[in-house]
Amino acid sequence: MSSDETETEASRTSVKQVRRRDKVWRDVSLARMWEAVEEYDISVRKTELKEKLGNSGYCRLPPLATDSVSVGKAVLFLPRNFYSPTWWLSQHEHAQYNLSSKPERALPDYSK
Repeated sequence: MSSDETETEASRTSVKQVRRRDKVWRDVSLARMWEAVEEYDISVRKTELKEKLGNSGYCRLPPLATDSVSVGKAVLFLPRNFYSPTWWLSQHEHAQYNLSSKPERALPDYSK
């Protein structure tokens, strides 16, 4: 379900950066959830002065409003509300059935 794309390649003078692209089938609330999780990890490491084990993550840039939406294949077995309502309603009954979606699951509100 990842939609990170390389924005800049790493070189001797720059660090690799990635940018998240929206998926046409994925509800936008999931992107907000990932952003909150990434911010939490950064803030915990800063406040607790902990070093992350393993390789450090790439710098993530915010999505561009002008970026085209990625049209990758939808992931199966996700809760129904993880799919974009507009996209879901545009799908044929058989396509909806083949996704084998699960019952809806509440997502936290990160707008605060």
